[in-house]
Amino acid sequence: MAKIKPATGKPFRAKLGGGVSSKALPLLAPNKPFLLLAHPKRWVVMFDSKGQGHLIPQLRNLTLKGGSNGVQDKLLADGSITYDADAAVSTARQAGWQYIDPDKVGDYIREHEVRGGTAYVHINTRVFPGSDHQEPDADAYVAWCAKLVKGGHIAEPPVYVLEDLLGRFERQQLDAASKRSPAGDRKAANLEKITAVLRAEVAKAKGEEVEQPVDENADLRARLEAAEAATAKAKAEAKAAKAKATKLEKAAAAPEGT
Repeated sequence: MAKIKPATGKPFRAKLGGGVSSKALPLLAPNKPFLLLAHPKRWVVMFDSKGQGHLIPQLRNLTLKGGSNGVQDKLLADGSITYDADAAVSTARQAGWQYIDPDKVGDYIREHEVRGGTAYVHINTRVFPGSDHQEPDADAYVAWCAKLVKGGHIAEPPVYVLEDLLGRFERQQLDAASKRSPAGDRKAANLEKITAVLRAEVAKAKGEEVEQPVDENADLRARLEAAEAATAKAKAEAKAAKAKATKLEKAAAAPEGT
């Protein structure tokens, strides 16, 4: 091993002033706080960590930025900002949107200190120090949305909305399947999961029993599996018979007295 030569020069260590923070911050860009709105026609299927599909409202952000969307802001003496969004919420309601009021459903926004200001994210989204990665918690978000609907804070979708949504995804599914490619097959399979959820929701909204999907190839698959099992059994029996015959032949060929 080569001999390590001693370093030259004098040791140096930077002195940090008391104003330097050692706290690691998320690498997110500063943004504005927001409120949430729901619309009777905007719904989406989200899958939880177990792959179970759920129909949830597709919410929209109403950004609280002074001078935008009718929002007014005011800088207070302590440096904080208050927002007057009454006009913006009123305009949204006139367009059919439902306001998700934090005073009624609980706070749903979290603020995080970031370089240059503050980043605002949904309560069910995790952020990480030293990273711009955001990790939504699908299970928590689905449960939160279900709670809003069950509590009457968001109206359930009308049947015609569900049927329109189902029709749109069924057309997408047929189009993907017609591509006859691996990518098209994968897309069609994913869309089938979505349409299955929507069919169940349509049936539930109409008060009908949910039809279970029919496997048209079930009988053929069962016959093939039975045939494969019979073939495997026949091979095993033939192998056992051959081994027995070989053993008898060796016994017959062995000299007497051995």
